[in-house]
Amino acid sequence: NNLGNCTLELFDLTGREIRNVVVPVVNNKIEDYTLMRDDLKQGMYIYRLRTNGYILYEGMIVVQ
Repeated sequence: NNLGNCTLELFDLTGREIRNVVVPVVNNKIEDYTLMRDDLKQGMYIYRLRTNGYILYEGMIVVQ
C-alpha cells in the first residue's frame, strides 16, 4: 500500500486557496513539513491533506 505523495492545501475561511504544496511520503509516512507563516495574516485557516484517496480536513489558527 504505497501512499505516494501527499498534497497540502491551505485555505482561508472564504475558501480562497493560500498554499498548495506536495509533501513527500517515505515508507508510508508523511515527512515533517514546516509551514512558513511569513505571509499569513493572523486568523483561522483550513488545511486539507490528500493522498491516494484519503482526505483529511483540519483547522489551524495563526497568531502573531
